[in-house]
Amino acid sequence: MTATAQMLAPAAGPETVESACAGDRAAFEQLVAQYTPLVFRVALRIVGNAADAEDCVQDVWLAAWRSIGRYRGQAAFSTWLYRVTTNAALMLVRRRRPALPLDGLSDVGIDTPVSIEALAAADAVQRALRALTSDQRAVIVLREFEDLSYDQIATILDLSMPAVRSRLHRARIELCRALEDWR
Repeated sequence: MTATAQMLAPAAGPETVESACAGDRAAFEQLVAQYTPLVFRVALRIVGNAADAEDCVQDVWLAAWRSIGRYRGQAAFSTWLYRVTTNAALMLVRRRRPALPLDGLSDVGIDTPVSIEALAAADAVQRALRALTSDQRAVIVLREFEDLSYDQIATILDLSMPAVRSRLHRARIELCRALEDWR
């Protein structure tokens, strides 16, 4: 779907989610139109390259279609979708093992010219993210890039609050170490 078509797609509300859970394909397509940019953004930052992120998006929507009937609404639909996305991305990273370059992150959401310094900073952050373990990368992406609360991250990753805090703390330390030489 094009960016224009995504902007024209009506926002999916709770009734759309309910209809999709009941098997309504049109409602599910509306959810896909609304949430694909979010799914791609999270997948890209976790898996590290656009090609794998696109594969991950397909895996996410296939898994979501197969399991949406089990979604009970105990958490927001977006929280459930973050969990499906994070799990699919982490599974892809674990299967793949060798680190691939994070391409395309500096292009996501940029509509204006960017300075060379800003591009260098983005590249340094991408390399630092790539150096993290996949578990650390997941908490950093969900907290710092997606701005989710600790509670939401705990729910998405099925972790205790202390585990989220610990992983996030270690990930921030590692990012600072990796970025030390850049500054």
